[in-house]
Amino acid sequence: MRDMSRPDMSEVTIPPAFPNPLEEVNVWSKIDALHAKAHHLLTTPRAFHRPTLPGREVPVRPLSQHPPKGGLSLKEGRARLLHDLTSIELQAMELGVRTLLEFPEAPSAFREELLRVTLEESRHLKLCLEGLEQLGFSFGTWPTHLTLWNCVSEEDSLLDRVLIVHRYLEGSGLDASDALLRRLTGVKDEKSSRRWCG
Repeated sequence: MRDMSRPDMSEVTIPPAFPNPLEEVNVWSKIDALHAKAHHLLTTPRAFHRPTLPGREVPVRPLSQHPPKGGLSLKEGRARLLHDLTSIELQAMELGVRTLLEFPEAPSAFREELLRVTLEESRHLKLCLEGLEQLGFSFGTWPTHLTLWNCVSEEDSLLDRVLIVHRYLEGSGLDASDALLRRLTGVKDEKSSRRWCG
């Protein structure tokens, strides 16, 4: 006779891990996967496999190994700037997903707001990708980096993560965006550059 105080594990169905948007290598597929799995990121975060690094189908190199940038008076220089911003927006979106997965016990109001912000980052990313295409370039034309991703650790507390990502990195990004827009003053397609970068 089976001990009824213990569950019969043969009767327990363990759901397979959901495909993780972080593991998608194509940037457009990554955006689609985030929107498709948004509800599950909130409700069943432990069902997702958590990769060590986000998927990429484009070259990833340390910033010190990136080629020199051209001037903003040239279309290629403006595309390179937009390419760099695209890499930053991509990592901002991925860090939002990472925090949702690594802190499933966080207050529900915090997680819901973080998901909203993460989906907004995906909108910024899409604008930058579309802007690159309008200039005749694509993501991966130049090397990318994982500098923002590597700023955080699985050992972070939730407070650490909020301070590092959403106060320091996001705040620095806002400051940098303002400086970049000032640099674009007088550039022929300044208006488009403002629209692309949200």
